[in-house]
Amino acid sequence: MRGSGGQRSDQRRLGGPLRSLLASMALCSVLACGLLFVSAPALAAPSGTPTVTKVEAYSSPPSGGTRVAIFGTNFTGASAVKFGSSDATSFTVESETLIIAVSPPLTADDAIAEVTVTTPGGTSRVDVGDSFIYEPTVTKVEPDSGDAAGGTSVRIIGTAFVGDFDNGEGEVPAFIKAVRFGSTNASSFKVQSSTEIMAVAPPGAGTVDVTVENFLEAASPDDLSDQFSYGTPLIAGASVTGITKHGAALEARIDPMGHETTYEFWLSYQTCQDVPPERQNNYECQEITESRVAQGHIPAGDSTDTVSADLSDLRPGYHYGYWVIATSSQGKTETTHDASFKALAEGPVISGQSALEVTEHNATLEGQINPEGEWSPETTYVFEYGTTTAYGASTPTPPGVISSVYCEFIEILPCGIYTPQPVSESLAGLEPGTTYHYRIAATNSLGTSYGEDQTFTTTSSRARPLGGEPEPTGDGIQSGASSTGSQGGSSGMPGGKPPGSSGKTVSPKVLTRSQKLAKALKQCEKEPKHKRAECKKRAHKKYAPAKRSSKKK
Repeated sequence: MRGSGGQRSDQRRLGGPLRSLLASMALCSVLACGLLFVSAPALAAPSGTPTVTKVEAYSSPPSGGTRVAIFGTNFTGASAVKFGSSDATSFTVESETLIIAVSPPLTADDAIAEVTVTTPGGTSRVDVGDSFIYEPTVTKVEPDSGDAAGGTSVRIIGTAFVGDFDNGEGEVPAFIKAVRFGSTNASSFKVQSSTEIMAVAPPGAGTVDVTVENFLEAASPDDLSDQFSYGTPLIAGASVTGITKHGAALEARIDPMGHETTYEFWLSYQTCQDVPPERQNNYECQEITESRVAQGHIPAGDSTDTVSADLSDLRPGYHYGYWVIATSSQGKTETTHDASFKALAEGPVISGQSALEVTEHNATLEGQINPEGEWSPETTYVFEYGTTTAYGASTPTPPGVISSVYCEFIEILPCGIYTPQPVSESLAGLEPGTTYHYRIAATNSLGTSYGEDQTFTTTSSRARPLGGEPEPTGDGIQSGASSTGSQGGSSGMPGGKPPGSSGKTVSPKVLTRSQKLAKALKQCEKEPKHKRAECKKRAHKKYAPAKRSSKKK
């Protein structure tokens, strides 16, 4: 119950014998003897109703988990034990007068919890002897460094900073008795809430623990999270901007705290982030590469400087860690917590597009694809082609796959997730004397990339030479160049010399089937290894010399 003035009308009293114990400092606290002990004479209760007269515990952290001895009467058949409004984590009725319980975590703003016991005879009423007091903890200090001369305003984050009680004389003493930086009391402090205290750091040196102590002289335990350093540079706002595929910029704001200060930017990454999981047991993949990417100097002064470092040669799609180290001329060092970012990923890189063996109806397209960090079978590709830049056709179907495995040892053939891989496809059924557009389209988890538009022109038909097959006038023209203008003109007449013309006629060379086969087999050697056998099979079928009959006429 709370009155209209906002104060609790039935405010908890720690009076009687307990007040005498407090006054004489005879109360056993967690710091003094490792025992939290609160007791008082039990008030009369209805017959059979349980009473709690004393609560003992060796510690009382807000995280709970403490074994607590509860003394009293009429505990037989107890069905519930509560710490404030929270149920005990567990409890055991040892006897009519003793229960052993495990304290629950602190969930309320009030660090003082009344312990109550419920039996068939009722629930014990709140009394002085049933108080369980959670000890304070400090989980964070902001900022965690300051000037050796003191005066830094510090925000202390933690738990159990507020407890509601009076001293039996109508007064409400401070629940938190002291805030200390090492062994020195804070210049001043104010409890803002059950989880926050604002304090002013006293003069000091080195690195110290910030502790909070309640009225029972139970102090927060020392921990790395409660440390405060004097004369140490203050780093604030470390961040990364301008992230691209291969670069980024690191930035930090550093207050030198009046002393000359040097700073360093550091970067780290795991070497095999883009290696298939089944290959990550390779020893090289367990390495973490760390490197200092920039350093600089800040002159003595009190102003905050913004410093930065430009990064380059990043790997697309890689995760990077970064941190900043600042060291003053006093030998004090501040390091930011490791933060991270990911370089942008923009898809495969396409190069070396070309058209070969262009004839009236056929052509071979080739190029190279760099997976940019993706391994087989994640990168697929097609050659898009057509008579306009809308293309309209593609090959192969289904799309081809890049076999870019991670190379652990020697590379016999082009290999690796950052190595351009050769690809090629043969086109058939093309129109003679027609210009075609083509490009490579490659896709993996980094995205889809397209090669630049390229063109080639198929050859035009010509007359059949005597005793032979129609032959192309050349290998075809790429990049939109005309297929006309061959030596001696192109009249369509045998020998290429138009009627009435003068000058020497140059006849095109006619290859035998054996020569064509040899040329085709040589071209097959340029195909990817997995396509060579099929290429040679097609060449033999097309150009193998005709077999002569063994019968005499």
